[in-house]
Amino acid sequence: MKPMLNLNDLMQERLREMYDGEKQFAKSLNKIHEKTSSVSLQKHIKEYELICEDQIIRLKQVFNLIFAQKRGEHSLAMQTLIEEAQKIIERCMEPAVIDAAIISALQRIIHFKIASYGAISNYSNTLGLFEEAGILHTNLEMEKRTDKKLAELAEYMVNMEAV
Repeated sequence: MKPMLNLNDLMQERLREMYDGEKQFAKSLNKIHEKTSSVSLQKHIKEYELICEDQIIRLKQVFNLIFAQKRGEHSLAMQTLIEEAQKIIERCMEPAVIDAAIISALQRIIHFKIASYGAISNYSNTLGLFEEAGILHTNLEMEKRTDKKLAELAEYMVNMEAV
């Protein structure tokens, strides 16, 4: 790890962490999908898998625009969130409770991603990297929409079945 001397260095490091985190998360989504019993939740997770794939593509676009290397940082935060999600899901014994735990775990990860994309987008704007900021803002908005959909699914369907 090289020292960070300015906002651009910080932005690039966080960008590399998000790239690694998105790849880790994309790999874990299929396993999570297999554990769901709710057809609606399965549909949302499948849609989210496609969103995550698109986000990885957009992150690659940002790297190309700023001429930065994609590799180099590991997202320990994402790794930990994924591991915690897997542990809590494994402890649930009833299908409806598993679905509720999955939504909660996904929302924790999404909230991390919202905070990360928000910060990186802000850094890009501050640095005058407006095209890059716009691309990152697209990822941010996709996460917010997904969070809202999951919250509604939990509130109006899944959580009631888990009571």
